[in-house]
Amino acid sequence: MADDREAAQGRGAYDYLPKNRLSERSLTRRLPKCIRGSDIPGRYGGEEFAVILPNSSKQQTRVVCERFRKLTANEKFEHGLVQFNLTVSIGFSIFDNSKRSSPEALIAAADQALYKAKGKGKNRVVQKSI
Repeated sequence: MADDREAAQGRGAYDYLPKNRLSERSLTRRLPKCIRGSDIPGRYGGEEFAVILPNSSKQQTRVVCERFRKLTANEKFEHGLVQFNLTVSIGFSIFDNSKRSSPEALIAAADQALYKAKGKGKNRVVQKSI
């Protein structure tokens, strides 16, 4: 789960802009640089995004998440004469076949990790075990 509505700098500069449009536009540029062809990205809920990474270990998943987080933080946005950055908080969980985890439990764990990432100061990746 990822939420990239966070602004590191210059928040007032784009508060009146459609944030979903800004997020989607930047997401569609960044995400393909971070995931494989077999990975499945999509919008989840109103303003969050999710990516299913089949056959990925916890370490591989963390690498993908960190790559996306860093790409986001380093991208410069401009509106008029103002330049600013966005940040992203990411929460992830790993499907454990031996525990027979349900898809709902997987999503709930990723969502809890996302909110923990936001609570720790945003712009970070947090993993939650099921």
